[in-house]
Amino acid sequence: MIYNKKVLINGLDYNNLPFDFWDRSLEEKEKHAYLTSAPTHDKKGNPYVVRYNKAEDIHYLASEKDGKKTKWTAVFSDDGWKQRLKD
Repeated sequence: MIYNKKVLINGLDYNNLPFDFWDRSLEEKEKHAYLTSAPTHDKKGNPYVVRYNKAEDIHYLASEKDGKKTKWTAVFSDDGWKQRLKD
């Protein structure tokens, strides 16, 4: 599987990893395949970072600007990614 999007996980840039990193790291690749369709930036142009909500056992996206969270998040549902602005 080839990933050519900018991928940030917990603020770390995973673009320059060895070619087979994802194949070796994810035991259940199909379970996480939906992340490859994730938007890379929020509607304001800030990059998204993949985060994990342990309480709900889901991965979601949160955008950051200058290393700080913004109010934009995105979650995956049955019909795709939904972006929203928190109040």
